[in-house]
Amino acid sequence: MRHLRKSKGLTLAEVALKAASHVGNLSRIERGSTMPSMDLLYRLAASLDVRVSDVFSIADNREHDEQQLALNSLYITLPTRERDLLFAFAKLLQDRDQQDVEALSMEPVILPVMFGDSTDV
Repeated sequence: MRHLRKSKGLTLAEVALKAASHVGNLSRIERGSTMPSMDLLYRLAASLDVRVSDVFSIADNREHDEQQLALNSLYITLPTRERDLLFAFAKLLQDRDQQDVEALSMEPVILPVMFGDSTDV
């Protein structure tokens, strides 16, 4: 929830107000010391302008690093057109990296002699 809230630029107090909850309760949820009821989960999703399924999707990715969680949080808050653009850009990066790997694996590399002279080889 913290990543979603921060990606929207909202404070705990703002989300608590929108979701008709309490700052302390939301803080405990963000720290993982308590779980929200389904009713509160729906209110939180609405207050963050995301779907409940998006909240679960991020929660399922807890084992990923912080950057992955932040990227997921940002992605689900984007309008559909921007999501499509971001996905297309990610595919371009992936294709470019794959081409770089293929180019490296096909070209022979001649390493310089590090010790002695060339007659020692």
